[in-house]
Formats: sequence, C-alpha cells, structure tokens
Amino acid sequence: MQIDEATDRDRASDGRSRYGVYLRQQDPKGWFLDDDEARDPGVFARFAWAAGTGPVMSPAYAVVRPDLDIRLTRAEEDGSLLVLVDVRLHHDALTKEHRPPYRIATWETVHGIGDGDYPTRMEPENESKTALLLTATLRVSGAAWDLWQPSGELEGETLTDDAKSAVRRLAELINQHIGPKVAALLGSESGRW
Repeated sequence: MQIDEATDRDRASDGRSRYGVYLRQQDPKGWFLDDDEARDPGVFARFAWAAGTGPVMSPAYAVVRPDLDIRLTRAEEDGSLLVLVDVRLHHDALTKEHRPPYRIATWETVHGIGDGDYPTRMEPENESKTALLLTATLRVSGAAWDLWQPSGELEGETLTDDAKSAVRRLAELINQHIGPKVAALLGSESGRW
C-alpha cells in the first residue's frame, strides 16, 4: 500500500490537498462523541482512513493493492483498532480433497488495472456459470501499534495534517505487520507484499 501525495496535490480544488477537501466533507465532528475521542489515535485513524480510501475517495489518497480490501474497525473487548484485510483467493488454494470435483469458475485475474504490480481479481463476467469465490479475511489487532497521536483539532489545515500523518503512519504499520502475512497467505516465497 502507498500514499499518493502527487495526485492529492495535483487534483486539489483548494490548491492544497484534495484529501483535505474530502475530510471536511465527511463532517469530522459527527464522527466523535467528545473531545477525548477526537484525540483517540484508533478512532481518529479509522476516520482518516475511511475518508482517504475508496469508495469515499477515488482515486484514493491511501492506495490499496487492487487484489485486497482493507477495513478498520474497533475491537469490542477494549475498543482498540482492528484491521481486517480481505484477500481474494483462487479456489485452487484449497487442498485437492476440498476442491470441487468439477470445473468451476473462480476470481478472474486481470492485469493492468490500478497498481500494475498486482493483478485485480474480479468476479467472473459470465454470471450463469457456477463460481467459487473464496475470500480470506485476515484480522490483525493494532492494539500495540504506535498510531499517530492527533491534536484533536477538527478543522482546517491542522485536521488535514493530522489525518495525512495518521494515514501515512497506518500505511507503514500495515505494510510492516500485515504485508508479510498477506504475502505468505498468497504463497509469495519472497515475502513481497
């Protein structure tokens, strides 16, 4: 995953940050019940992430590989950050004894969409064919992660700066802690994410 500062700057209707405009449209005050939550790194990271990724923002400020979906939520137990990564797998990832004993469609792999390094996995076009569309969800706790500490300011350039810092830090942490796990799940011997 990467941060697209160039597109953010080049497409900014306010001359500074396209992402900043999206943040203001998301009504950050509506996301926080009180000032303490506005300063909570996990709550703020979820808000900043939701505003800077698809489908809210397209093209996204935080660019996720086209073969993955990343969602942030809150652990019920302690309120800490949980990261959910959906990985689309071909049915041949199943052991032979668990695969259907007949031909069946699976995710179609399309190259050249989005990030050229990674294929996009899309539903088969022919909906009349039976398909087995496997998605593994990797759930990782961010409770021990050193998330960006927001200022609690919910307006103007400070909000934009805090949100950009939160998303950049989150991208670093996801790449560091989750990237190798996804690479292993996809069978990458190099560990490349």
